[in-house]
Amino acid sequence: MMEGGVRRLILKNLSLQTVAEGVAAACGLIVSMVLSRHLGVNGFGAFNYVFAFTYLLLSLNDLGVNTITLRELAQAPQRAADVIGAALGLRLVIAAAVLVGGLAAIWTWPMDPQLRAPLSLFALMLPLNALNVPVLMLTTTMRFDLLAAWTIVSRVG
Repeated sequence: MMEGGVRRLILKNLSLQTVAEGVAAACGLIVSMVLSRHLGVNGFGAFNYVFAFTYLLLSLNDLGVNTITLRELAQAPQRAADVIGAALGLRLVIAAAVLVGGLAAIWTWPMDPQLRAPLSLFALMLPLNALNVPVLMLTTTMRFDLLAAWTIVSRVG
């Protein structure tokens, strides 16, 4: 009985994650198609430059904190509030440092001056991304239904 329940839970969670990632991929494809047609070759190239630069900053924005937080939450769920609070504070400090460094790079890097304002605007996503830490609770509590809903809402948004 227990084994069937675990299988059902795994199948449900896997299905939800597949649907969420499918919706996210479809949103990305639709946005790319619309932008490439609307912006033209030069505009779409500039957009991709901004996007690549932003993802470089986003990759520095985590530094493995989410992975460590997940491990700590799985090992000691009773300490969830303390772990999430500490991780959130650390992620915000990292985001502030990466934001300052990113803005310095944006305004001193040799590039098309018209890209500086959009890059600066996209860099403001760094602190917002850091606020995503509480969503890790959905993973450790195996609430993949809510995690899938969050993924869909955030990607569509």
